[in-house]
Amino acid sequence: MDDSDESFPESDQSDLEAEYDSEEGEEGGDENDRNDEQVLQPWFWIFPPAEERRQPDFQETVGPQNMPNRNSKPIAYFYLLMTLNFLQQIVQETNRYAKYFIASQERIRRFSGLHAWPKVGETTLTEIIGFFAVIFNMGLVRKATIAEYWNCKLPSQDTSWFRKMFSRNRFQLVFKFFHLTNNNNIPGRNDPNYSPTAKFQCLIDLFNRQSQFHYKPEQNLSIDESLIGTRGRTCMLQYIPSKSSKFGVKVWMLVEAVTGYIIHAIIYRGKTYDPTPPGLTQGSYVVNNLLERAGLLRKKYHVVCDSFFTSIALAKQLFQLDTYFTGTIRQNRNMPNMIKHAILTEREFKYARQGPILMCVYRERARRKSVRILSSYEKATQNNDNKPQILEFYNKNMGGVDLADMMVTHYNDNRKTFKVWKKVAFNFLQRIVINAYILYCKNTSDQPVKSRLQFVQSIIEDLSCDYLLLTSSSTSYMAGGGTGPIWLDDMSCDADGSWGSWSMVSLQCTVVVAKRNVNVIANNPCPSAGGSSCSGLRRNTTCATSKCPVNGDWTDWQVWSVCSSSCGSGIRKRTRLCDNPPPSYGGRLCNGNTLDLGSCNTHACPGMYIK
Repeated sequence: MDDSDESFPESDQSDLEAEYDSEEGEEGGDENDRNDEQVLQPWFWIFPPAEERRQPDFQETVGPQNMPNRNSKPIAYFYLLMTLNFLQQIVQETNRYAKYFIASQERIRRFSGLHAWPKVGETTLTEIIGFFAVIFNMGLVRKATIAEYWNCKLPSQDTSWFRKMFSRNRFQLVFKFFHLTNNNNIPGRNDPNYSPTAKFQCLIDLFNRQSQFHYKPEQNLSIDESLIGTRGRTCMLQYIPSKSSKFGVKVWMLVEAVTGYIIHAIIYRGKTYDPTPPGLTQGSYVVNNLLERAGLLRKKYHVVCDSFFTSIALAKQLFQLDTYFTGTIRQNRNMPNMIKHAILTEREFKYARQGPILMCVYRERARRKSVRILSSYEKATQNNDNKPQILEFYNKNMGGVDLADMMVTHYNDNRKTFKVWKKVAFNFLQRIVINAYILYCKNTSDQPVKSRLQFVQSIIEDLSCDYLLLTSSSTSYMAGGGTGPIWLDDMSCDADGSWGSWSMVSLQCTVVVAKRNVNVIANNPCPSAGGSSCSGLRRNTTCATSKCPVNGDWTDWQVWSVCSSSCGSGIRKRTRLCDNPPPSYGGRLCNGNTLDLGSCNTHACPGMYIK
């Protein structure tokens, strides 16, 4: 471009400017910004301080909605977003897929872990809750592989909590069969109704529905893209070089600008399944779609976006819907020449206005490009550093999605072995915890408020407590009562060689038989350097007597706990113990569950909006 197109003398600043550049950007080519309103309303230069333009007051009731008691534990906030009905759906679909998968195998190898599934039995609601506890804790205690959590060979790598929760094989089977929906209800790839998000869309819908029901955001919102990193085989795979993962599944997100609370999320399925309507840019379509689905149009909300989404036509359209807009704009988009080709020196700025739309161009340093920004809310004013106030507002409120991504990254167990749909599903499980934490911070009476790490740890403890309460009744009851196996004292030998511990190998009604062996692995110690070995390397001995087995029986159910929510569907639980009498001396365990969960206070909350 030549100098004659870039300069605007001071004598022309008072003239009306209605001319638009004929160039169209790569994202703006589909939009027609030259409508009648733009022709009739020219652009004017604006010189700060600008005239007061009072905007209508924002009158929405913001903050947490339909909350549990202020002294509730973190687990109550988790169950607000992860409902009991959905957990039961996971149990049903996981068992359905496990049954189908095993039945579809023509031949199962002799030592395959699949043999253990029918032996142990189908998964239960309590086991799925314990499974979530392990998944969340893997985000806090990170190891190279999943199998390493069950490594007990090296004392330095021992994490016994995971072994108490699950055996390695059982956890891997639950993880393998984990499902959210019935595969038989998913159309085939050649079906016109096929959707690549079908396997996890129900979780996204639950997340959006519960997040909006339990929180009304502040006025300032942020819209941006997020990327769930993966290189798996999927038609949803996107390449975004500005993201740390580069490749992954793109998610459009509408969040509260300050806290990062996610109000609505949409998975981008690619051009084939999510085409942009004619006459719109993709950015404009996404902004309108998110605000409409979240029900936030015509409520005086203020949306902040980056240059991918911004256009003058979008700002005007939202303004007609009583929604304000602020965002940076690319130079190749349609805009007045007075802003598009402005030549600025260091720390110089210029403003122009057309009706409710204010545009600003600012150059902070001589070696940097000028930044262009528009707003239907802000006015032409400067801050104490003589920078445009509109830029300060943008920098403060644009990072909501980045804040949400940062919180997910800290405590997310991001593994390459996940299938693509499972990776997205477990990513949104982490986002459920983040939204639950924001609800907790806004509603709790705790002093001091728990940190996010303490909040996640508390959820893990409560989820695992329910599961361990059940599995604790599965302890092996050996001779001497129901407190676990009783080992005899170590037998000693001469210094040249020593016995290892007695090991229980068989149990009879009247006599307990035990064996002992030299522990050559533990070097307790082994005979060496010509030393003598222990005599009687293996023998049977009568070591204790015991009574005949006593089978366990249940106590009555205890009273229901307090409901986690006063309205809008909460969760309550009750327990019973297998000690009436407890199983002992090798007796059978009680058949059934220690923990029972149920819905409560399912009535709608006052002022609850139901679509």
